[in-house]
Order: sequence, then structure tokens, then C-alpha cells
Amino acid sequence: MDRETLLAHWQKRQARLAELFRELGATDSDYRVDETKQQFLLVDKKTGDPLVAAKALAILSYSRSSSSILMAWANESVPKKAAIKKQKGVPDYVPETTEQEAWFLSMLAAYSAKAEYLYRTPSPQLLVFYALWDVRRAGAGDRFVGNSPRSFVVSLLEQLELLLDDEITPQTKKIFRNQGAVVEKHGELFPGEKKLQALLAETGSAIQRVGDTLKAGKPLPASRRKEGKAALRALAKRWKTVRIRR
Repeated sequence: MDRETLLAHWQKRQARLAELFRELGATDSDYRVDETKQQFLLVDKKTGDPLVAAKALAILSYSRSSSSILMAWANESVPKKAAIKKQKGVPDYVPETTEQEAWFLSMLAAYSAKAEYLYRTPSPQLLVFYALWDVRRAGAGDRFVGNSPRSFVVSLLEQLELLLDDEITPQTKKIFRNQGAVVEKHGELFPGEKKLQALLAETGSAIQRVGDTLKAGKPLPASRRKEGKAALRALAKRWKTVRIRR
């Protein structure tokens, strides 16, 4: 399918999605996604009550800071069952690209997956695109219960620590920058939990600071590697012991 035909198809589908949101009273709302349950919700900004529910699968994420695309099936932080199937001819990672290209790849993948609609998260730095099915008025059983971010954060910190043993490349710096933003944004999934949001924001900023000390194309001095590893280990240790009411 050529771009023009694909664009025309999704323009119609997205116009209908906007109509649905208006009909269901969700024009001024916040989104919630429980990827483990393939659950998408729009909730009232003031009360948190669910207004719209749908089935959702992640397609890709686009980082405005690094202008890069990471497909959901290649993103280790996305559960396999929460991502669409790998698409032939679509690379796992696309560096130095545009949000327009992220939309195109999302439309292409969603069409292949026979999705009914597309949803792009309204985030300032990291945009996540989801394929949606069965968009409807939320019912009594459509409640969002965020899972503890502990395992996600600890696993990410351990993976980032391993990266410090490898040659530092421009991609390494982008990974630290992007993943720091992902962790900070994770706080949006826990509205009203200020302490948890603050810890996620603190952790995300710390990850980005480690990345800022890296210089692409140059060996990482032993002292700086030790400092970076120590900072990431300290964060991981803190997350393993912090009390989270979940």
C-alpha cells in the first residue's frame, strides 16, 4: 500500500476515533495503559474515573530528544504480549528520523495488525504509539491498577550498568538519555502517588546524568566507569529495598 492510500485510510479512522471520544465524554481526559493486560483507558482528569476502554498493543516509541524510533517488539521494557508482532521490512531501531516517519511506521504496522484505531500518547519527550481495538464506554470492571515499577526499574539499571563495559558510541549516550526519560514518564502511570513519582523522576534524572558523562568514540576511563556503575548500583539497591504500596 502506498503512503497516500495508507494516510487516507487512517485519516478516516482517526476522525472516527475523535468522534467516539467526544461521544463518550473523554475529550478532556488522561490516558492509562496496563500493557500486561493489553488495557487502554481514558480517565477523568479530576476524579480518575474511567471513561473509555479499549484493547491496546504497543507499536513503537519516538524520542523527541534523540529523534529516534524504537519498535515495541524490540523494546525490552515492553512485555512480548503487549507489543504487536514484528513486521517484515521494518527495522527494530531508526535513528535520526522524524515524528512524521513514526506516524507512518505506526500506520503501516497497525494496518497489518488489522487495528481499528491509533493512539499517540500526549507526552512532551517520549511519544508512544498504540494500536487500539474495541473502543467502548468503560464499564464497572474497567479499572486501572498500576503494577509496581520495581522490577522494570531494577532490570533497566542492571542493563545500563552492563553497557558501561562496552565501547561508548553515540547510541550509548542516546540509550541513557532515552531510558532516563522513560523512567521519569513512568510516574504518569501512578497519579496521586507523589513519593513514587518523585523517586521515578529522581531515578530518570540520575540515569541521564550518567549518560551525560559519557564521550562517544573514546575509551571510558576506569575511574568514570567505576563511578557510573556505582551510581547505577546504588539506585538499583534503593529500588530493591524501598517500600511500594502496590
